[in-house]
Amino acid sequence: MGFQTVYEVKELEIKLIDSDGKKFKLEYELSREELEIKFKDEIGIMDPKTVVDQLTLTPDITEEELIDQVK
Repeated sequence: MGFQTVYEVKELEIKLIDSDGKKFKLEYELSREELEIKFKDEIGIMDPKTVVDQLTLTPDITEEELIDQVK
């Protein structure tokens, strides 16, 4: 019988600025006790947790791949 190692993203910070200069900032932190998501939204993204849920995060994701997903 084998086992599978599970990798998780522990911290993530996303900062966006739209063409009007409005900002969106999301901070994601996963600890053993809880998932914490903080955000500041001037752009109008209704549910920042949706942003996190739609990302496909893997241990070997590149910065370019992450940027493409956020776009």
